[in-house]
Amino acid sequence: MEFFLFALVFWIAPIAVGHKIGAPKNRQGWLWGLLLGWIGVIIVACLSESHPQLTDKQREVAELEAEVKLAELRKRQSAISQS
Repeated sequence: MEFFLFALVFWIAPIAVGHKIGAPKNRQGWLWGLLLGWIGVIIVACLSESHPQLTDKQREVAELEAEVKLAELRKRQSAISQS
C-alpha cells in the first residue's frame, strides 16, 4: 500500500499537474511530468507560451492580411495629410 501512495505522489501527480500547467501554454506538460517528475513540472511552469508553427498556406494568408492592413493605413495617412 505504501508503494501505491509513493507512486501516486511522486509519479502520477506530476503528470496531472504538468498537464494542467502546460495546457494553457500549448506545451506537453504531461510528458515533462512523466519523464522528470516534479522537476519537469517546475520546468513547464517556467516555460513561456508555445506558438504553433504556421503552415505555408497560413503564412501566405497572414502575409496577405498584413499587406491589406498596410494599404488601409497608407490610405488613411494620405487622407489625413491631404486634409
